[in-house]
Amino acid sequence: MEHIKQLGLSAITGSIASSLDLYIAYKLDSYIGTAKSNFIGLIIDCIVDFIMQQYVFIGKLNITGSLTQKFVISKVITTIASELLFIYLVKHINQLKLRGTDQEKLAELRILINIIVFIVLSYPLRKYWVFSI
Repeated sequence: MEHIKQLGLSAITGSIASSLDLYIAYKLDSYIGTAKSNFIGLIIDCIVDFIMQQYVFIGKLNITGSLTQKFVISKVITTIASELLFIYLVKHINQLKLRGTDQEKLAELRILINIIVFIVLSYPLRKYWVFSI
């Protein structure tokens, strides 16, 4: 049962951090381009996520060198995966069945990528490596 609770809380707190990512990227798209705005949003997501995930998995803010190093490595892996997936899929965005304006399609694409990366990489890395004590 603890596993299900952590999965849910990790998803919720990660969604909050990702929402900041999506909002910031959406606002910056027209100023600095989609790739740069996406990357800036992902960096802000990393910082917020680091703080919030500690409460999910260890119940307190516990900034240690080892924990920070593992979290940064896991975020580098997931951020690179997200960025590469975004760059690939944005080239094929017209082949995807997304609706709305171009900015709305980009937002939908970013949400889809966040879901995929969370299920495939983020949660398993957090649960079984970063916060395993």
